[in-house]
Amino acid sequence: MKFAAPTATRADAYQLMHQGVLALAAVEHAGIRVDMKYLKDTLRRVGDDINMSEDLLKTTEVWKEWRKRFPDRANMNSLDQMAVVLFDVMNVKPDGVGRTATGKWKMDEDALTRLDHPFCRDFLKLKKLHKIKSTYLEGILRETVDGFLHPNFNTHLARTYRSSSDQPNFQNFPIRNKVMGRLIRSIFVPRKGRRIVEVDYKTLEVRIAYCYHKDPVMRRYLTDPDTNMHRDEAVNLFKLDQKQVGDKTTRDAAKNQFVFPQFYGSVWFQCAPAIWERMRRQEWKVEGSDTLVIDHLRKKGITKLGNCDPDWIRQSGGPEPGTFSAHVRDCERGMWRKYATYDQWRKDWYEEYKRTGRFWNFTGFGWEGVLKRNDTINYPVQSAAFHCLLKCLIQIQKILAKRGLKSLIVGQIHDSIILDVVEEEFDEVMEVCKYVMEVWLLKRWSWITIPLEIEVEAAPVGMSWHEKTKVKL
Repeated sequence: MKFAAPTATRADAYQLMHQGVLALAAVEHAGIRVDMKYLKDTLRRVGDDINMSEDLLKTTEVWKEWRKRFPDRANMNSLDQMAVVLFDVMNVKPDGVGRTATGKWKMDEDALTRLDHPFCRDFLKLKKLHKIKSTYLEGILRETVDGFLHPNFNTHLARTYRSSSDQPNFQNFPIRNKVMGRLIRSIFVPRKGRRIVEVDYKTLEVRIAYCYHKDPVMRRYLTDPDTNMHRDEAVNLFKLDQKQVGDKTTRDAAKNQFVFPQFYGSVWFQCAPAIWERMRRQEWKVEGSDTLVIDHLRKKGITKLGNCDPDWIRQSGGPEPGTFSAHVRDCERGMWRKYATYDQWRKDWYEEYKRTGRFWNFTGFGWEGVLKRNDTINYPVQSAAFHCLLKCLIQIQKILAKRGLKSLIVGQIHDSIILDVVEEEFDEVMEVCKYVMEVWLLKRWSWITIPLEIEVEAAPVGMSWHEKTKVKL
């Protein structure tokens, strides 16, 4: 495969980064407004929940045995002590719990979830409360000045040339956990007479990846609204009909625990355990019925996960026949046969890197030296995708200033821009965003060979970021 030279020079890359630093500095300066009363009330409430949860855990049989085993040094935060109490004292079966290189039980969140023990479930809830309080709530309060949060947005730290954030990490606020997401996003409110608006690029990295590999099957999925790549993979993974796929269960798992991990270089024996455990723990049902998905698979002959240990797989030559892991391996092979052009690009791109020791992305940024295979495939895509957003952020900011609009860009998260929009300016600002992100950028960068689309969510005037809902432009 012949690789096209980057369409941008190092000078272009420098100019983009220079302008980006200035634009993000203005974003930092603007800041996002904090509801201080809500923040302080939430801190107190979560603190009370933590104390109550700790008191309840200390009434359990597990803690009684814990105190007997470690009378002078019982420490609820010691996972090593917890392992001794659960496995050695109370004879809980360590199903799915591995060991570290030093032989200790690997008591991470995944292991505690697999144990499915009442004490472990309550302990995990307590740990999440501690994280909400210390990492998020206290972190936001500590960095808030005069009712506004001004997080740092960096362009010089990530090796992928993507942005990062700190003090606090604005890009790492929880969203998948609905309770945590509501607590955190409810903290942020607009200035008076304004709305919090989030403008998000739809499947940006997948579309930018297409600009490299130009797989025709992928293009059809990205441009034909009647197709859905994640639904189709869910059909294969769970042996379902299209109507039996649930958006928040099987389709979501196919998207986030199979398709995207595969695109980023994961493999079947890494994907299968996460999908199986989530399916089992959340008790998914086949859409439109009361049948559990795990029972549906049993009827299809798949009764267990199977061994997914890489060393065992290498020694045995493959997964156990008839297991879910073997089925996921077959789905992986089928997916990459479907995306044959994409798959060939991945192989050729890595071979070219091994030959030259370097590679470039479309926006003029380069890498050289010793890199992992997945890094050589992911870096050019992730960086160019962020640079699309950065280029648009710079241009939107310029237009808002030129037109004398008072609306502000107040944050940037991965593929989205967060704005504090004056209500009377809403339609004009959205028109600017749509034009810049879907039309102007493609005129500026000819290497973008597929349409880009945005999605908009906006909160009502005066309401928090959490209250945002989809807006049709």
